[in-house]
Amino acid sequence: MAKAYFDGLIAWYETAGIGVEGGAIHEAVISTLARGRLRPALNPGHLVGLDEWMHSPIRPGSTERLASGMPFQVDIIPVPMPDGVTLNCEDAVTFADAGLRATIAERYPALAARFAARRRFVADELGVEVKDEMLLLSAIPLCLPPFWLAPKKLLARN
Repeated sequence: MAKAYFDGLIAWYETAGIGVEGGAIHEAVISTLARGRLRPALNPGHLVGLDEWMHSPIRPGSTERLASGMPFQVDIIPVPMPDGVTLNCEDAVTFADAGLRATIAERYPALAARFAARRRFVADELGVEVKDEMLLLSAIPLCLPPFWLAPKKLLARN
């Protein structure tokens, strides 16, 4: 169950990017979860703030493309789950084109360094590569506390 869930999260992270259609992300997550007999209780990921649930491009058949500056919550709630068991990773990410990343690096170098450290953590410790344009806002991306509940530590990727 945990492997199927994390595989679904990884599918989101590896598929999402600037210019990617929301429907493609939806299909990648749905098909990956289905291999583990899971499905999302709601749409797998959504915008944040006032648009949080009102209009997410992550839905079946959506041709809306992700754009630079869009903030998302990678909120995939897997079902069915046995009574008393839950898996729910609600990481925040945003997408930034090269210009926005350069502006952040120039104006907020400490913030840019945190983004780089999180990217290294996800690649080195979890074995997941994310696109440069995805800024990881969570301090522990792709993890459920405790730390060892993460893809590379708990699950062998085949």
